[in-house]
Amino acid sequence: MVALKIAGFYPLRGNKYKHLHTISATYFLSITILYIILACIHSFLNLTNITELSETVTFLMTILAYLGKILNLFFYRKNLIKLEDMLQNPILTKLETEEEENILKRNFRYSRLFTNIFKAKSATAASVHAVYPLLGDYGSKNFLFLLWFPFDPKDYYIPVYFFEMTLLLSSTWFDITMDTLNILMMDLCATQFEILKKRLIRIGTSFTGDEAIDDKLRLRKLRKYIIHHNYIYSCSELVRDTYSIGEFCQVGCSVMVVCFGLFKLLIIPLKSAQFLMLVTYSTTMIYQISLYCCYGQKLLNASDTVTEACYMSRWNDCSTQVQKYLAMIMNRANTPFLMKAGGIFSLTLETLMTIYTSAYSFFAILWKVYHSEDQAA
Repeated sequence: MVALKIAGFYPLRGNKYKHLHTISATYFLSITILYIILACIHSFLNLTNITELSETVTFLMTILAYLGKILNLFFYRKNLIKLEDMLQNPILTKLETEEEENILKRNFRYSRLFTNIFKAKSATAASVHAVYPLLGDYGSKNFLFLLWFPFDPKDYYIPVYFFEMTLLLSSTWFDITMDTLNILMMDLCATQFEILKKRLIRIGTSFTGDEAIDDKLRLRKLRKYIIHHNYIYSCSELVRDTYSIGEFCQVGCSVMVVCFGLFKLLIIPLKSAQFLMLVTYSTTMIYQISLYCCYGQKLLNASDTVTEACYMSRWNDCSTQVQKYLAMIMNRANTPFLMKAGGIFSLTLETLMTIYTSAYSFFAILWKVYHSEDQAA
């Protein structure tokens, strides 16, 4: 989050450093948009050259997804501040038992592990990408990206290389931060559903042995749990509304990235530096979209277990009033919470398989066109 504030992509509380915030955002947005323009022109001029087109489109789709997520943060910047406040509310932060604390620690530990793996993979891919042009894999084109310039870039090698390095490092750093933030938000919501499940299961347990007193305790706790349940849904919906467009950009572009990346891997020499670069890059992109879908599935599963928890709460030993409260919670939980990218793609394992299938279908078409041109030549 600090990285996004430095870049000017995350809203500040108050007007302190507002001008620096705006200047930083303008600078990083400018180099991103400039790259997209140059890459689009290069792609248009090389429509018949599938080899160069595939490499240009691979990285272009990544930057387009990155730009989409940046603009999404700008548009929903007020939601980000609201989310911060909601996550600090005692309704979410106050834990009742040591078991709940263990659930929170366990989920946080695993989410940190998976996001750290993503950071390591992204850093490795960026490092290989930054070094491999220096190894001469391009021959005379010793640059990070295939771009069009209105001049010979070799005459201005240092400025061009600096521009490309700035884009590579900034886009990698900020993209990692945005993805990590999104994933942690989904994980926090899923964790809250798990904590609520444990609380509902315990509601049928005797507290004192006095039926009248126990019933009052259960009713008081159930009122809190209903508020907790509604609050989790509100928080989850805010997360979905805030990150939905960015997730849509990522899911849509990932299909093209996986497709063109796989195609490029099959037509370049196995022992080349470019092959190593594309392998690290493609596997990172696959891991990235897998994280989105896996944590979307986790949130769906966690919200779906609330109804099950009500059944497991020994409701038959509770009073009619307690059973009515449990029925209210079950009715609210009948529709599990589903993260949707752009309101279209559900972030689930089923969607992940669809992405892989679509990417392979596009790859098969591309491979057929490539071989047709090869045979014609």
